[in-house]
Amino acid sequence: MKRLLFLLSLIIATYNVYAQQTFVVSSDYTYYAPESMSVEEAKHIALERAKIEAIATKFGTKVSQSNTIVLSNTNGASDTKLYSVGGSEVKGEWIETIGEPIYQISYANRILVVSVTAKGRIKEIVTSEPQIDIKIYRNSITPNNETTEFWDGDDFYMTALPLVNGYMIAYLFDETTQKAYRILPYQQDKSKNVKLNESQTYTFFNSENTDEFNRSIIDNYNMTCEESVEFNRLYVIFSEKPISTISNEMRQNNYCI
Repeated sequence: MKRLLFLLSLIIATYNVYAQQTFVVSSDYTYYAPESMSVEEAKHIALERAKIEAIATKFGTKVSQSNTIVLSNTNGASDTKLYSVGGSEVKGEWIETIGEPIYQISYANRILVVSVTAKGRIKEIVTSEPQIDIKIYRNSITPNNETTEFWDGDDFYMTALPLVNGYMIAYLFDETTQKAYRILPYQQDKSKNVKLNESQTYTFFNSENTDEFNRSIIDNYNMTCEESVEFNRLYVIFSEKPISTISNEMRQNNYCI
């Protein structure tokens, strides 16, 4: 009997950005940094969170939640547990920072405290209905293996069927570490995104079901977990216009805040 269960929660973020009215906003944020963090890193996080707070205050957030029931039987004893995973996303974009952010650095009980005041221009992101069909599979790409639940050691595959020509990137977000890892484009692919043609089905992370070029650079994923139950989120971002991944520095570390 396999001991570990891995649950993958699928979230598809598809968008088309249209010309929107812009707004000038100001935001204050105070960040309490852990001991191991440098002042510069704490300033960066404080500024990013100030931006997010300003956007959320103006345009609001989108809230999502998924519930999972896990049944287990250990030495004849049955157990039922309900797991709930929630999250939120802001519905806008920070276009530019106006002037220089103002920082105040202090220490409280040996804890680094960074306060920032930032002014910038933002706009709302208008989303459309999903223009791509994403499916995920465990161990083989067959209808009966389409799932969002993975046992420790299972292989992970994904297919994409775009309804229009477009571009895609994908991230796997670890709920435990709060880190996002870019999984598409492949690590050896120098492209900023994956170009997709309308009505053509694409298979990812499976060397047997891909073209010769992608077979030479493909990344294979074998799902593992250390706890009895772990949660990850798959973010697929699709647009009819070219989109880019995160900055080079952050992409090299496969990490985003």
